[in-house]
Amino acid sequence: MQNFFVLGLVPGTTIQITFTLWLSTVLLLGSTPFLIYAWRRRASVYNYAIALEFARFIDQSQLLA
Repeated sequence: MQNFFVLGLVPGTTIQITFTLWLSTVLLLGSTPFLIYAWRRRASVYNYAIALEFARFIDQSQLLA
């Protein structure tokens, strides 16, 4: 058990747990609720994205007075 804490090795395997693995795991678990919410509301998210593109297009195509 001491080797696991010091070296980051999972006992009985060749898997080594690194900081990058911990960081990616935390980011994935932390962003999961947002991704689920966005997936359930994907029609609204799509409409907002289209509206934003229209607003940018209209803003760029206006002539200067």
